[in-house]
Amino acid sequence: MIMKTVLRSLWACSVALMVNYACVARADLSLKDLGLNGCNYPTLASNDDGTVYVAGCQSVRGLYYSHDKGATWKLVTELENTTTESVAIAGNYLYHSYAYRVPLSALDDPEEFSSQKEVLLQDFPYLRGFTRRGDFAFAAIFSGNQVDGFEGRIIRIHIASGAITSVATFPDLDGLSAVLTATDSHLLLSGSMGEGGAYAMHRATLSSGGEVGTFEDITDQMGVPSPNFSRTDYDPSADKVYAATPLEGALYRGESNGTGFSLVSGVSLAGIYHRQFCIEGQTLLIGNYRSLDGGMNFEQLSSVTIEGQDSAVLEGIGCLLDPAEPTSAIISSEVGLATTSDISEDIGQLSFADASKGLQGVELVDLAKDPSNPSTVIVATGSGVALSRNYDSDAPSWNFPFCPDGGCDSVSRVAFSHSQEGVFYMASGPSVYKGTIVVTDDDVDVTFEIFAPGVGSSVVSLLETSQYLPGKLLVGRLGSGVIEFSEDDESVIVTWFTDQTGSAFIALSETLYFAGLGFLEPEPDPASRGVYVSADAGANWIRMVDGDFSALVRPVAFSYSSQDDVLYMATSQDVVEQDQDDYLNSPKGSIFVLNDASSGSGEWQGPDAPLATSANFGISDVLTVRTGVAYAAANGRIWLTVDSGENWSLVFTSSPLTEINTLDFVEGLTQDAEGTFRLNILTGYGAFQLSDSDNGDGGDDDGDNDSGSLVCTAQQLEATQKNRKLGSRTFQAVVVNPLTAEPQVVQVRARIKNLNGDGEFTTVQKRSNSDGIARFLAKMKEGNASALLSFRVGRGRWTNCSPKKLKLKRKGKA
Repeated sequence: MIMKTVLRSLWACSVALMVNYACVARADLSLKDLGLNGCNYPTLASNDDGTVYVAGCQSVRGLYYSHDKGATWKLVTELENTTTESVAIAGNYLYHSYAYRVPLSALDDPEEFSSQKEVLLQDFPYLRGFTRRGDFAFAAIFSGNQVDGFEGRIIRIHIASGAITSVATFPDLDGLSAVLTATDSHLLLSGSMGEGGAYAMHRATLSSGGEVGTFEDITDQMGVPSPNFSRTDYDPSADKVYAATPLEGALYRGESNGTGFSLVSGVSLAGIYHRQFCIEGQTLLIGNYRSLDGGMNFEQLSSVTIEGQDSAVLEGIGCLLDPAEPTSAIISSEVGLATTSDISEDIGQLSFADASKGLQGVELVDLAKDPSNPSTVIVATGSGVALSRNYDSDAPSWNFPFCPDGGCDSVSRVAFSHSQEGVFYMASGPSVYKGTIVVTDDDVDVTFEIFAPGVGSSVVSLLETSQYLPGKLLVGRLGSGVIEFSEDDESVIVTWFTDQTGSAFIALSETLYFAGLGFLEPEPDPASRGVYVSADAGANWIRMVDGDFSALVRPVAFSYSSQDDVLYMATSQDVVEQDQDDYLNSPKGSIFVLNDASSGSGEWQGPDAPLATSANFGISDVLTVRTGVAYAAANGRIWLTVDSGENWSLVFTSSPLTEINTLDFVEGLTQDAEGTFRLNILTGYGAFQLSDSDNGDGGDDDGDNDSGSLVCTAQQLEATQKNRKLGSRTFQAVVVNPLTAEPQVVQVRARIKNLNGDGEFTTVQKRSNSDGIARFLAKMKEGNASALLSFRVGRGRWTNCSPKKLKLKRKGKA
């Protein structure tokens, strides 16, 4: 599945200091798809005649639809970056997990979608359970939260007319666990209920006319140890109810009135919380198990091959049996969707094909390069790890997914060993696995062994190796410190910060380490946050409190530029607030710079205002490129500095605004064998390369080149007033290409004005030097001065370096 997203936007300018502005020229950037796509964990539904399929994707946090039975998919643009936990279709309406509905005809038109969207019940914003029987559909909708409690309602929807009626109230039902199923005779509701939150099953009689009786607790009559169900469904052909329990990984079958459940042997749903049930006639799909006889016997489908999906097997988290063609099925695989035209074939003859065209959704969260071969990378994804052995090519190929025996769960961190060739580490949940890459001729395989089982209390927050720590692996744990392991015998060497959460780490030498501590707010003890330095290989740590940041800052990433000895630190929050409202509205992150970092001391310097706002969750990554040049990312935005962090320019904003998790620079060769750089980004829905349709190389004096995607930063270097009659102003413009971080030799113009004088202009035009720098000196009378700096490529149009004029508002030195 390949879907190219072309993003065009006017870049904005960010103000760093009163007289220092940074501005970006016109942008023609596109995101070139590098693969690793295919929506995992979808929730699937269709209308009665099979003309509309919908898929809710967990990692892309959106909704897709298909009018060709899943051959191709399109994004519902009004739901970009919207969590779709459940989706259903009844009649001519689509019902969404945020408890509203829209006509199916509005999926193609964003304006119609917005105008036709209808809330199901006022003040009840969450839909968790949805079921239909005969002429009616029933939905469990909720308001509230886990802290203050939930209030739930059961509503009845007349499918033909769309009329909504409230039929029951559940003030103590946990909306996060509600499961609703309608049989021919009853309405069954299970979930966490009551003051103690124990799981229970309630039922009410259901008439053919949609009348619902009084709900009663039948938990003790079910025959199940605990009705902690992730899904229930009804098979009308056998008049049986099926229920899946995620903790046991078991499947139960019971009577249509909710009693008499017994275990279905030979079916294991272990490790997966949410699996759809698909029932059409005698065909049942539950997870990756299939029954052709109404649930009497099941066969596992995970051994079948999927054409077009390398190494993938069926997971069956999402499934869809076409109501109009019951043998036509779509089932989720580890890397996307797979389809078959006849689900009833013998397993030996059953064949599936890739059905993920246009359906993005693989979440990429971390990347590690092989220190002995940068062309080889491992990527942590929401479904195992991905391996590329030609990552530095224009079109890298991927082997995906590779997973331990436990299955393709979400991977949070990856790191390559610096002492064992072909060995890497991955963190999944609370455990760390050791992977070994095995290459035989053209075949590539990965074998896994558990390295540190359950090392984290709930999640591994940090996984690091370093050339300065050969044979060692650092593992950060949630609230339990940072452990230094020996790679050879897996023993614990030392534990640092025993009661804190490691969030970032970098070693600048064998003895000089920097560490960041802190968990995503709000946390019970924000005093554990901060940035620490050790000059004796971790024997002693000192909190660094000198700088522009709060001492309780939360670092999330470091990046070091050895050329100029500058250490960059990305933070997810600059202000610590324990109040929930203050937390949501506080600034969410900046980039701080430590000059002369190899000394292990000094003051951290940062911009006047946070780069990331309260609308997102802070800076996710920082990447140094060369002297003075670095990139930073947060959500769908990328910033660039060309002056060691003094000024930052917003150089890229994606649409839809999706989270950028990791930045990476790849060095390669152009066709003329000259070196070039490419900026790759790993996002919540795939890997992309930021490319420029007009590189703006500045070498053509007789063409009509425009400014392309060049970045121009402008600043007033100096302002002096020697006497009341004469003063001087020094201005500077720096022009670079944001994708290669190379300086550009272009024409630069300065229009300098004495604002308090007679309106005179001093206009100067010159070419920037080989560093992309042009400086201007203007002498003028007493008063405030301004300079409007602009540049052009060849004979193209002039582009301002700043939308505002640089001003001096006081006498003396600026």
